[in-house]
Amino acid sequence: MRLDYELTENDFLEAQARHGGIRTRLVQVWGILLVAAAVISAISHPHNYSSFVLPLLFGVFLLFGTKLLTRRSYRKDPRLQQHFQAVVSDTGIDFSSPTGSTQSMWSAFTRYVESRNLFLLYQSPTCFQPSPQACVRAGGGRIIPRAPQSEAGLGDSCLQ
Repeated sequence: MRLDYELTENDFLEAQARHGGIRTRLVQVWGILLVAAAVISAISHPHNYSSFVLPLLFGVFLLFGTKLLTRRSYRKDPRLQQHFQAVVSDTGIDFSSPTGSTQSMWSAFTRYVESRNLFLLYQSPTCFQPSPQACVRAGGGRIIPRAPQSEAGLGDSCLQ
């Protein structure tokens, strides 16, 4: 099965958020807490700027900075915006783009993570290849052979 796709900026953001897992949410919670603490400090001590300016700035960065930096990373790297092709077979998957190609056996992947729109195929804890699910469905099947049905919607599953 041959799959042709391009990763959009939203796909890239979704992949990074899914890869970050709960850490991504915890950073946002810390940002909310810092902003709330800064607002409370500003209300209770309005003339003491040092007690609320830095927590406010840091909290806003934690809330929005990670997403902005991820967007900037996507926009600055033209390789992420290229056309990709994946050829899926029973033995493995071949990824190619205008700048290179990779052939991987299924045993090279340690796990996959499934999000709403993407499959993230992991070769190590930090190295993954995102593939849109829409192109997989259009190809007539699942990208992961022998994926356990009971775990398909839960996120992490072993490929072996």
